[in-house]
Amino acid sequence: MENMTDRNIIEFQKKFKMLRGEMSQQEFAEKIGIARATVGFYENGERLPNAYVLKKIALTFNCSVDWLLGLICDFTPINELIDKYEMIVSTLQNNILELKKLIE
Repeated sequence: MENMTDRNIIEFQKKFKMLRGEMSQQEFAEKIGIARATVGFYENGERLPNAYVLKKIALTFNCSVDWLLGLICDFTPINELIDKYEMIVSTLQNNILELKKLIE
């Protein structure tokens, strides 16, 4: 039976390979700031990165750690999430102003 760590490794392995795309392991490692051998360990499912490296990957590739670990399914760049959040806040502020006008 597969445990949570196995699922995390499989999900991370799949997402990590997707992010590397056509880059060589060396190019990818340099972009993140890790050793080339570490890229191999991650891609082979031999290791999961620590929180610090997960954060570096997420910041470098504009994705969330939750997505990297398979905790959420969709890849939504952080910038898009911020834009959506700001749009929701703006809409709520406008709705509050409209409600205040109705009450007055």
